[in-house]
Amino acid sequence: MKTICIVDDHKLFSSGLELMISSLEDGISCQVFDDAATFLQALSERDGPPDLCIVDFYIPGTYVPDLIRQVLEQFSGTPVLVVSASVVPADRKMALDAGAKLFLNKSSETEVLLDAVKLLLAGETPEIAAPDREHLSGKFNLTPRQIEILLLVSKGFSNKEIANLLEVSPETVKSHLKEIFVRFDVGNRIEAVDFARSNGLFMS
Repeated sequence: MKTICIVDDHKLFSSGLELMISSLEDGISCQVFDDAATFLQALSERDGPPDLCIVDFYIPGTYVPDLIRQVLEQFSGTPVLVVSASVVPADRKMALDAGAKLFLNKSSETEVLLDAVKLLLAGETPEIAAPDREHLSGKFNLTPRQIEILLLVSKGFSNKEIANLLEVSPETVKSHLKEIFVRFDVGNRIEAVDFARSNGLFMS
């Protein structure tokens, strides 16, 4: 039995991730934690290492690079996959510098997430290039937060769900979307996503 620990305070996402992983194969058990303290306590009580740890980069009250280091100090052979809504290059660098094997965005295609999980469980490190969106975000004068929101919109998340994921108010999400509409010269969410895809900001 392979064990995967998922650490994410957003239950909507962690439940969906657990469901996706359960479709991979029999013999995989997921343990889901919504805070770092409970996760670390469970690790300390384990007889052996988990086969994979999947953690969010933003967990309230936790500096996740330190959390990654704590996992690796206890179980050096356990791969850590960071799955986050962040598209900030510095966040990715901090996670990888702390020892994470891979940093993926929560808006990644299901196949990308599952392929990464399969390879990490097999002891391999996926070669997935970091999205190169800096020149495009500069072209359209988008902030990293606006890119995050647009990516999540493209995956079908509502304003309320995006607000919960990014820990901001729905009004803030709405304000960012209005600014995106102006910069893209579009009138709604669907047109904004189509414009972003046609201009190479992210893949369909």
